[in-house]
Amino acid sequence: MKLKKALILLLLPLLLGGCWDSKEVQSINFVTAMGIDYVHHNYVVYAQILDFANLSKQEGPSDSPQESALVIGRGEGSSILSAINQLYPTSQQQTLWTHVKAVVLSKSVLDTKLSEVFNGLFRSGEMRYTSWVYGTDEDISSILSSKTLLNHSALSTNLFDPVRGYYQLSYVPPIRVIHLMKGIREPGSTVLLPAISSSNKTWTMNNKLLSLSSMNGLYVISKGKSWGRAEGEQLDGARYVNFDGFKQFPLEINDPVQGKAVVYLTKPKPKITLAESRGVIHTSIELGITGKINEIDHNSGISKEKIKELSRSKIKQQIIRNFELCKDKDLDLYGLEEILYRRNNKLWKKLPGHGQRPIIRRFELDQVAVNINVEDSNSYNLKLF
Repeated sequence: MKLKKALILLLLPLLLGGCWDSKEVQSINFVTAMGIDYVHHNYVVYAQILDFANLSKQEGPSDSPQESALVIGRGEGSSILSAINQLYPTSQQQTLWTHVKAVVLSKSVLDTKLSEVFNGLFRSGEMRYTSWVYGTDEDISSILSSKTLLNHSALSTNLFDPVRGYYQLSYVPPIRVIHLMKGIREPGSTVLLPAISSSNKTWTMNNKLLSLSSMNGLYVISKGKSWGRAEGEQLDGARYVNFDGFKQFPLEINDPVQGKAVVYLTKPKPKITLAESRGVIHTSIELGITGKINEIDHNSGISKEKIKELSRSKIKQQIIRNFELCKDKDLDLYGLEEILYRRNNKLWKKLPGHGQRPIIRRFELDQVAVNINVEDSNSYNLKLF
């Protein structure tokens, strides 16, 4: 009996879990961002690896605070997986893709290979659908090598944390991989993919421009490919009508008699109505929006009512102008085809070319109504992001 109990006690440790096969963080290459290009019928995959020991902000002064342990790998092959496999022989350690927080796609991928890229990427099961995703027409390695200001963590760039900047200035809405993939698969959907750049003309260090990432436009994705890019003033109308999570954006008012003012627009509530007649989709847009007066010229005599009138007129002009401009380029920035696809799928299917190219040219903007509630701003409206 004693021997039996002794044997049981000896065997019990075999049932316990252990860490015999675990590895330290420093012995694994964690890819934090990746880029994909398509050049000369080959896929090019870029992998960004950060030194986790240097991720936090360094304390104390530094002559070169922008220098951090950041490595870019490059693999090329006839398929996505063959390009990724080319990275492994020289990576020295095991490489994991489970921590990828951002994916950057080249213009050539957006134009021709978007569906193929995602089919290849997510077969391994390592990639996450929650990564931020961007498009670019610049060199991808330059994007992945972007720096930070004031020696901040390498993970605090726009590439990894686009939401805070978007809340402060809603210029281009960030999206995640899962939203892009859903848009590719839905035949009537349009996805606004942020364009990212490393061309900084604002911030310098020691009188030298820093390589900083920024969103500078949108690629309009529909039918599984990009149909073009919009930027600058071309985004003004869509910002109020079709930007998810819009927080605030300045509107400059300039009256030649009464003076200038700056109104921060927030809380847009668009309502879109569609009606078909003889193959033309007649569109009406009603927009309710709030504006906060943040700045008025010192010598200005402009009244609150005048600011409201000019704001309403300018927003209406922006919506109409941007609609016509993007319609001529087959860019459905307002997402009108998706609205038709979901509200009246039978009509959408009857329209010629509905499954091959955007049908935005069949839409006519008949009416735009803007109702703006203008409020005075004060110091108590300050928000910490």
